[in-house]
Amino acid sequence: MTNIQILAANKGRRFNWPRIFGYDFFISFKLGPPPIGAQSYASDLARRLRELDFTVFYSEEEAPPGAKLDTTLLKALHRSRILVVVANEGALVQSLWVRKEVEEFRRKHPKGSIIPINIDRAIEKYGPRWLDHDGRIWLDETKLALDEGITSPELLKRLEVAPRFVRANTMLRWVLAFVFLGLTGLTALAGYEAWDANRKFKNATALRLVAEGGSMTSGLRPGGPTKGLFKVIAGHRVDRSVNTDEALQTEYLKFSQQIYVRENAAGIKSAAFSSDGRYLVSGNGDNTIQLWDAKTGQPIGSPLKGHDESKAGSAFSGVTSVAFSRDGTRIVSGSNDMTVRLWDVKTGHQPLGEPLYGHDSMVTSVAFSQDGNRIVSGSYDETVGVWDAKTGESFFGEPYEDGHNHSVLSVNFSPDGTRIVSGSDDKTLRLWDPMTGKPIGHPLIGHSEEVTSVAFNRDGTRIVSGSGDKTLRLWDPKTGKPIGQPLTGHSETVTVVAFSADGTRIVSGSKDTTLRLWDAKIGQPIRQPLTGHTKGVISIDFSPDGTRIVSCSSDNTLRLWDAKISPLNETFKRNDIILVTSVAFSPDGNRIVSVSGDKNLWLWDAKTGQPLGEPIKGHVGLVRSVAFSPDGTRIVSGSYDKTLRLWDAKTGQPIGQALTGHTEAVTSVAFSRDGTHIVSGSGDKTLRMWDAKTGQTLGKSLKGHGGVVRSVAFSPDGTRIVSGSYDKNLRLWDAKSGQPIGQPLKGHEGYVTSVAFSPDGTRIVSGSKDRTLRLWDANTGRPLSEPLKGHGGWVYSVAFSPDGTRIVSGSGDKTLRLWDAQTGQLLGQPLTGHTEGVSSVSFSPDGTRIVSVSKDKNPRLWPVFEGWAAELCKKLPRNMSHQEWREWVSPDIEYIEQCPGLPIPPDEPKTTIPVIEAAQP
Repeated sequence: MTNIQILAANKGRRFNWPRIFGYDFFISFKLGPPPIGAQSYASDLARRLRELDFTVFYSEEEAPPGAKLDTTLLKALHRSRILVVVANEGALVQSLWVRKEVEEFRRKHPKGSIIPINIDRAIEKYGPRWLDHDGRIWLDETKLALDEGITSPELLKRLEVAPRFVRANTMLRWVLAFVFLGLTGLTALAGYEAWDANRKFKNATALRLVAEGGSMTSGLRPGGPTKGLFKVIAGHRVDRSVNTDEALQTEYLKFSQQIYVRENAAGIKSAAFSSDGRYLVSGNGDNTIQLWDAKTGQPIGSPLKGHDESKAGSAFSGVTSVAFSRDGTRIVSGSNDMTVRLWDVKTGHQPLGEPLYGHDSMVTSVAFSQDGNRIVSGSYDETVGVWDAKTGESFFGEPYEDGHNHSVLSVNFSPDGTRIVSGSDDKTLRLWDPMTGKPIGHPLIGHSEEVTSVAFNRDGTRIVSGSGDKTLRLWDPKTGKPIGQPLTGHSETVTVVAFSADGTRIVSGSKDTTLRLWDAKIGQPIRQPLTGHTKGVISIDFSPDGTRIVSCSSDNTLRLWDAKISPLNETFKRNDIILVTSVAFSPDGNRIVSVSGDKNLWLWDAKTGQPLGEPIKGHVGLVRSVAFSPDGTRIVSGSYDKTLRLWDAKTGQPIGQALTGHTEAVTSVAFSRDGTHIVSGSGDKTLRMWDAKTGQTLGKSLKGHGGVVRSVAFSPDGTRIVSGSYDKNLRLWDAKSGQPIGQPLKGHEGYVTSVAFSPDGTRIVSGSKDRTLRLWDANTGRPLSEPLKGHGGWVYSVAFSPDGTRIVSGSGDKTLRLWDAQTGQLLGQPLTGHTEGVSSVSFSPDGTRIVSVSKDKNPRLWPVFEGWAAELCKKLPRNMSHQEWREWVSPDIEYIEQCPGLPIPPDEPKTTIPVIEAAQP
């Protein structure tokens, strides 16, 4: 007979009863057409019995000779109550399988019912002993019924009523089913209520976390920036929503200029780079010194102890000043314990020699000479000291006393070591001869309040000073005269100043909590202030290459900043590009293509922002639109020269000839999802379809718009096209026939400049000259909400995120904006940085970045959503510990790693003291 079950007994039914109750009938028959087989007849019998609400098993695939009854068949036999045997000649004489099924059923169910269906009196003719039909009632069926494969009504009626217990069991099934469904419903309801309660709890927890975290990073709530960032990122991980996305964006913008932030509960009073930029040293409020890896921000070893820790504890205590020697082998520090100390960078465990005594009050400032042989120090005792860096002896026995009549707040050597400059509470600067200990010339007068910080530039031709009068001043050290006007911009005392190594820039820190960059030549500020500290800045230093700045503040943090002049997110740079008009990511997210008014295409590395090769040339007019093929191997572009062109995305070489057909500028191009077709829109008010392989136009142009077709897009399944036009309307088209679908989508009050399908194809977003976006039902063409308002200029470009939950728009108001794709709600603050209108935007395939282009020439990359979280994680040294998670988040929410790749510390972290190499000169 048969061996392999391929037809479920209750296919298409609302419930698979055999899983609980087994089968009512097992039909055994000989496979094949009559007169030998009974396949069609058995199939019809099974179907008719199911219609009467019985469960039936039968199989219709022939088993190989000599095979055993397989597991599925055996299980069905064992779980069946009645065995029906279609007893024709083939089953009784030629089939071993029918006999095996009968014998196995009788072995398993000795008292079970076996009902033979006697086809054309076959039992009387061939009745074998194994059927055990003697004394049993069988059902007669005609040969015609078998030949036609249709069960006779009379037989079906008798089969239905004969086994009464089966009917009783059917009713029991329904009773049990109702009970089961009731219990299932109650369980489902309870499960839903538990799920809903858990969801609401997570949502409430996430909102609490981002609110608390934001207050901490802003200094409005105790806890500090590290804990604050932990909470905001954890809130996003616990429950992503518009609110947590907005919180991430707020923190990203707040910390975007900072490379990382580190905290010390005792306070960080001073910081400096090593001469090779590999290390940082900080002086701490507990009178210890800490070494750091400048790249990662990880502390190196335990704090170095040597200053008098009993003097720590007040706002003015701690290691007030630190500096590396030029060769990077030593550190000098000054403290409120009135001493100067030297440290060996390589061993780092003990200070070198005894403390340098001589000052009678707090040491406020220390510095090495360029050759590393001498140290200069300034003190509240109104003196300047010079020391032999090898022996620790004072050059002149006593600190210089003749000069300042108030506290010396800052000191520094000139690059050639021939002069010292000092700044004092007496509102003056003084120059000193380090060989004689005598002041040089008269005091430098110009500030109206204390001079808090002084520094020479690289060639010693300029001095910069900061003052309590909120200004910086530049000075000529030869004449002692100020250069130009004071540099104004800070709103409170300028506490610290420093030149970049090349002398072209100055950085200043202030009690107003900000850092400012200045052009050292013209004295003008460079870009916006660096914000993030929540209390006054007390120490700063440039890295040797001028790309980073370290600062520390009364907020107990050390922060590393990006000191590059280029504005936020200006990742790509080519001065020979003009008027960038369109941009797109490759499908793998590794490349970006942009097109511009120079008639060329440019390929870029999406990670480094570097151009990949030379510009791609071929068009003779401004290139207006560009797109990658879905497999990333080709690029299509559309130009004001009225043509489309296909390009090899790897080599940049053109593929075939220009695609001609439009009579005006090609304004928009797009590939279908399978890469076989291209659609283009044009100033000639039409769309055209193209074979992406041959470049041949497909059919006639698609007509229906009354103005320039400004934007086109395929639906994800490739069956439809949406277009937006200067006639203020959108239109849907059948991609196969080229016919319009329904009426135009009306609603915008200005040109429709951009359109896009959602990834699931159910929605369309459009942008317009009327400064709004609109969401549409892609099936009905109806608007899904009121216009989305937030831009102050034309909306030039719109795009869905890959998961369809968010929308990005670019506008003539020079900003990008993010939106919730379901509700249309604005998300967070505008992304600013472009200096001209944003003409094109696109999400990366993973949804963590956006690329935008503008008339300001170059593409820019912006992290978004998970990208914001990743950028914030770069500021942190680690994840929360599990104990911190329980305390700060909730013991009822399972631990979620906030920053994959960062260490998760144990609940009781242990510290080690590794040894570092000396920095190289």
